[in-house]
Amino acid sequence: MRFPLIGEPVAVDLANTIVRERGVDIDLLSDRAGIDEWLELHSGQLPSGPVDGEALLELRGALRELLEDVDAGRPVSAAAAAEINRAAVAAPVPQLRAGDGAALLSWERGGTEATLAAIAQNMLQVLAAGSRLRTCENHDCLLHFVAYDSRRRFCATARCSNRARQARHRGRQAAS
Repeated sequence: MRFPLIGEPVAVDLANTIVRERGVDIDLLSDRAGIDEWLELHSGQLPSGPVDGEALLELRGALRELLEDVDAGRPVSAAAAAEINRAAVAAPVPQLRAGDGAALLSWERGGTEATLAAIAQNMLQVLAAGSRLRTCENHDCLLHFVAYDSRRRFCATARCSNRARQARHRGRQAAS
């Protein structure tokens, strides 16, 4: 899989579309194909319809800035807060409608505004829940995650935690 989806809220997954591999930062949404692939992977969580890639990338930048500020214990930047708030209120909220004897969730309209609103509102819900937002402690990783366990320090055990253990082991071996 091309995207490092680690089961995080959709807003955190969007922020995690810039990764570092062997010291090089890679933007997984650098082209329209990447944007469309990411949207398709999250189609069950987001409204349908075409999405303006530039607007999505602007929101991603604000989300990354917010996550870095929260993780570092800094006040959230005014620019990031303004972008996230703008996106959160840009589209109508989902509404429940009756259809064929079942209640269905529907968006009054889809597309860019509804998609960005869903992502921004997701981040606001994560913050409102008091979730611990962290950045992976592996120096060669840029991923963010919600730490449901206060001891969690890495985005994924198989990826970063194991690499950190291996690096510590190599350091001990070199020192002896």
